[in-house]
Amino acid sequence: MTTTQSAAPLSDRSFQCLPAAMRAAKRWLLWKSVANRDPSKKPRKIPHYADGQPRQGALDTPADWARLVTFSEAEKVLRGGNFTGLGFALGPDGLGQFWQGIDLDGIDARPELAALAETLPGYVETSPSGKGAHAIGRGASFASLGSNTSGIEAYAAGRYFTVTGEAIRGELEDLAGFVTGTLAPRHGKPVTRALGGAAPPLAGDSFFAKVNTKAMARLVDWVPHLFPKARAYHDGFRIESAELGRDLEEAISILPAGIRDFGEERGKSPIDLVVEWGTAATASEAARWLCARMGIDPTTQGWIERGARPSLVQGEASGPNRGAGDGAPRSGKARPETAADLPGWAEPPPGWAGTATARHEQTSRAETPPTLGEDSYPWPDPIDIASAAEAAPYPLHAFPEVARLPIQESALYNRVPLAMPACSALFQMALATQGLANVARDSRLVSPLSLYLMYFAGSGGRKTCTDRDFGGAHKAWVRKEREKRIDDYRRSLAMVGDYQEDLRGVKDALKKLAPKNDEKSQAEKARLRDRLIDLQQNPLFVIPMPGDLHEEFNSASLSDAIAEGWPSTGTASDEAAIVLGGQGFSKDNATGMLALLNRLWGADDYIQTRKSVRAAHVRGRRFSTKLMMQPDLLSTLIDRGARQIGYLARFLIASPPSTNGTRWYIPPPDPWPAMIAFEQSVTALLDQELPIDKDGEDRGAKMILAPPVMNLSPEAKQLWIDFHDAVEQELCQFGEFASVADVASKSAENAARIAAVFSVFDRGRVDRLVEASYMAGGIAVAGWHLHEAKRLFLDADAPPEAQDARELSTWLCGKARELASRDGEPLIDQAGCIALGDITHKGPNRVRDTTRRDDAIDRLVEAFHVRRLDVKRRKLIQLNPKLAGRLY
Repeated sequence: MTTTQSAAPLSDRSFQCLPAAMRAAKRWLLWKSVANRDPSKKPRKIPHYADGQPRQGALDTPADWARLVTFSEAEKVLRGGNFTGLGFALGPDGLGQFWQGIDLDGIDARPELAALAETLPGYVETSPSGKGAHAIGRGASFASLGSNTSGIEAYAAGRYFTVTGEAIRGELEDLAGFVTGTLAPRHGKPVTRALGGAAPPLAGDSFFAKVNTKAMARLVDWVPHLFPKARAYHDGFRIESAELGRDLEEAISILPAGIRDFGEERGKSPIDLVVEWGTAATASEAARWLCARMGIDPTTQGWIERGARPSLVQGEASGPNRGAGDGAPRSGKARPETAADLPGWAEPPPGWAGTATARHEQTSRAETPPTLGEDSYPWPDPIDIASAAEAAPYPLHAFPEVARLPIQESALYNRVPLAMPACSALFQMALATQGLANVARDSRLVSPLSLYLMYFAGSGGRKTCTDRDFGGAHKAWVRKEREKRIDDYRRSLAMVGDYQEDLRGVKDALKKLAPKNDEKSQAEKARLRDRLIDLQQNPLFVIPMPGDLHEEFNSASLSDAIAEGWPSTGTASDEAAIVLGGQGFSKDNATGMLALLNRLWGADDYIQTRKSVRAAHVRGRRFSTKLMMQPDLLSTLIDRGARQIGYLARFLIASPPSTNGTRWYIPPPDPWPAMIAFEQSVTALLDQELPIDKDGEDRGAKMILAPPVMNLSPEAKQLWIDFHDAVEQELCQFGEFASVADVASKSAENAARIAAVFSVFDRGRVDRLVEASYMAGGIAVAGWHLHEAKRLFLDADAPPEAQDARELSTWLCGKARELASRDGEPLIDQAGCIALGDITHKGPNRVRDTTRRDDAIDRLVEAFHVRRLDVKRRKLIQLNPKLAGRLY
């Protein structure tokens, strides 16, 4: 590829070759060329928003997105002559994908990069210097490839790319596969200066690259240990130079998109940081320290302990204290550094029993079980049987800072997925704001701010912890308000009792006088009728009192409680089996219960009439829901008709991978400044006077809500329309969301609700308009939950046999290793073997039936997860050692 710099200044170029999607995206900014403090280095390209302010601070946040502009707006500012060129911000597009970029630098002097540039996918153009090439695409996120001497960089967040308009070729496409498959191995080859004697970690499939990749995805596991004074920043951490004891103004930012030491103006890896700021003297020690913090066995990443004999059963690193090796490498070869250096294998091992079809053909039986350290035939690589869809990173950046920081604090301390505290926080935000406003997408589409959230987590998932973190402010407010209102409540209760006695007395008197027609009786009846009319025209009601959130109910009791109680309430349970196992969700009552909850989500008026019981008139009420439950309860909900009747469609659903097994203790923050600020915001909003309809027949006594309506700003409206149409397009047959059309059809409405919640909670008041930055945040969160629902229902719709196999493999890789047999020995021995009978007695419930157990094992055999062995007439299976540490 030959590139030349255009003679035309950047401000005079036409940019006609830009892809239409880039031109239409509101991702544009500008940049200025500024001389570098080091004269030997290239000038710096400083990004600026179109309003002239530098782009700095937290990137890819709603506040950042709101200041980005359209191409035409940016081009107009560029023509003014105050900036050097245009820039395009990479990062999440709000629809579940990411704007991506690849930068190849110095292709004029490096033939290998010039050849690589010829293969670049996506929209490719010349860099401002004319000596490099940029490619821009749109698709999946990937780990950043930072600046080093390879001349290769690639990002999907946290960066912007200069745009010259000097197109070489191409249209937008997903760059992720090219980055991870082609660029990442090349990016790691150059050797840069080692920190403190450490060899720089490699990219690709090496031990160091795997550790770096996992560490970038699990920052909370190791950053606080390495930097105790690090503070939460964006979706990662930031450490000021003063805290490091160095005489520099710039800080170190550690984000999933990359690590940047702004003091030294270069990118770093997790291993670099541990060598430089920890106790590790070498890259190997640093990598193993990271593994320890993350709860990962280094051997599963390709590490071979010096002096340990390579395991021929594993086919990769055997690790410390595994096997009976004599410490000498095979054939006098030097110790292999990674699993990739071990010889390959082809033949199946003795004792391999195959599938059910082949089992009866086996003629030889091993008399002793193989051990992990002895020479034997190796295992093939296991086939992935996990869900076809992986969980996406939670869009924490979409939350206002007042909620984002405490969510990080809670996730960091409790060591849980970000989605768990995020759901708890979002529920409390909806509970605090839902009574204050409605949100309109147009003149007819008006919604409450109520939200329904559903979180699936297994036993021991620490669901209660995050509820406790975020629910304290509401509980404290309820206690305070009840104490303040208790005297008025009791007085109203007595007055209503007297009123009802008067009403009954008048009616009884009229009934007695009905047969009498003398003049005196007629006069008394007229007086009583006037009294009855006066009583009925001036009813008395018990003053509603704030109360605890509902947890166990049926449709009748819930209707009464909501109709007569506080107008803004909800249900929350960290053990939703209490809710779903109650009478209201029994087979006979579930349909009516679900219909009521559907109406409450829409804030619809509802009259529930029952024989011999007065009607409950639900009007002007707001109701939010958060249910945390075991994954197997999903099938119970579906069996009760929750999906057919549209109940599940209204929920923001989450089921991220568990962090169990990696939750090493860290002390809690002292104090919790961000959590304190969050609680203050909740209390301040709950203290605001509710907008009550005082012109109705009850004169406001029943506290019927009449909230003002928040409209979308023009920019927010356009974002919402784009999201709505993008989702709608994928509801067609074979579309991305065709399998979850019920959930997808409510996603745009949920996005608008979340945006309004963000606006009211962040600003502490109800504004006339919901601004674009909050709508972008609402879209990001709603879009993430939509993809979660698709992933979860894809699992739920999988054949039972596939679910059995996946659950059994997960159990073998995790829980089974903690259990002991009846004689006190580990259930899985050192060779990775377990008896079939132990699976029947102690395995997952769904595979304790021997037929289902054997079918699941057959699937795992075919996927190379296990193999069958007959040892001394005992029927065993042996777990593939390559699965160590893997949980589906």
